[in-house]
Amino acid sequence: MTTVFSEPEAVPVSYVRQYLFCPRVPWFKMVEAFEPPMPSWVEQGKRWHQKQPELQKKRQIQGLQTPYQHQPDAWVESRQYGLYGYADEVLHNSRQAVAVEYKHDKRPPSTAQKLQLIAYLLCLREQYPQHEIWGILYKGGGKKQYRVEIRPDDIERIKQVVQAIRANSQSHLLPESSAQTAQCDQCEYLRYCNDR
Repeated sequence: MTTVFSEPEAVPVSYVRQYLFCPRVPWFKMVEAFEPPMPSWVEQGKRWHQKQPELQKKRQIQGLQTPYQHQPDAWVESRQYGLYGYADEVLHNSRQAVAVEYKHDKRPPSTAQKLQLIAYLLCLREQYPQHEIWGILYKGGGKKQYRVEIRPDDIERIKQVVQAIRANSQSHLLPESSAQTAQCDQCEYLRYCNDR
């Protein structure tokens, strides 16, 4: 069931990954309320994502007991950490709950991708407090799966990121960015940064 989560300082989970890619991305969205035109590869990625829940029904997740329910585009929220969003999919039974994220690239999971999934797990932990919680990150067309679990140092990192996103959103100054050329070259906000 989707609920309205209206805490004024709540941060979308997707901003965790975006902040770690470049702190300016969530700033543009939160302060400038600006979304650039969608590049073709983003649209392609959205179409790929839409196919995954149906394919997921044929995949097996090691350790997840059957039967379990599939919930694509699952609303999750954490009042404790001030996070909310839609996980690509949540799979759950009477004792276990698994957040699933799909990433089209074939590289090993980045820190940003793992922390985004862990942020979803923190939300899921509040919704299923008696369940065993973990995440699965599918990479490269869904052929490779990586199990992700919540670790204390990851929680601290997510808290730091959320705090930084909130702080940046209170300023009208464009945040500093440590993004490298390879990151900037693929970023749809590049033309709006004016210093790259």
